[in-house]
Amino acid sequence: MARGHRSSGGCLMPNLGDFTPDIRTDIADDPDVFTFCGEEFELPATSGAGSFLQFAHKMKLAQEQAERGDAAEKRARTEEGRAAARAEKVQSDMNAMSAVYSLLEGVLGEGQMDRFTRAADRYGVPSEEIFSIVNRLEAAVAGRPTRRSSDSSAGPSTTGPGSTDAGSGRTAPGTELLTEPTDSFRPLTPAEQQRANLQKHLVATGQLASQI
Repeated sequence: MARGHRSSGGCLMPNLGDFTPDIRTDIADDPDVFTFCGEEFELPATSGAGSFLQFAHKMKLAQEQAERGDAAEKRARTEEGRAAARAEKVQSDMNAMSAVYSLLEGVLGEGQMDRFTRAADRYGVPSEEIFSIVNRLEAAVAGRPTRRSSDSSAGPSTTGPGSTDAGSGRTAPGTELLTEPTDSFRPLTPAEQQRANLQKHLVATGQLASQI
């Protein structure tokens, strides 16, 4: 039974035990890889749920801001009020895209992020496609093999769905269709469509939270 320990004030505080979760079996392995607009990118083996939790929180705040802007625009009785409400909605869109950038930069690293953004600009990739990529990277992290920390020295690992072995890296599950640029990319969507995409992403993030 875990014993308590004393705080600086002298009170006995209960020790709730070790909350360390399952650890990855592939920490030392080659990273997962995916291809985007003809360029290969690595998803490091150490990528976990932390960055995605921060991302989901920022996206939730952006969605709430967009909803406040919508409500304010409906209540507005002057052009100044409507302009202020629209400005808040625009800011919510910018905050959402900033959250996407921060997540991808944290997962891919600064050097890869530069290449990623250049590729996206080169092929005119719209924001909704970037949201889709984020969802697929989340699924890839959730689908990685895990093992109990107590079993770290022996025994076969439990592989997640879609995991494959390859000499220089594995294809991240769910990213196989990111292989080649196509002509299907459309011009950037209006702000209203982006907010709809944001809402869909929040639903997808909630579904994945129980898997990561």
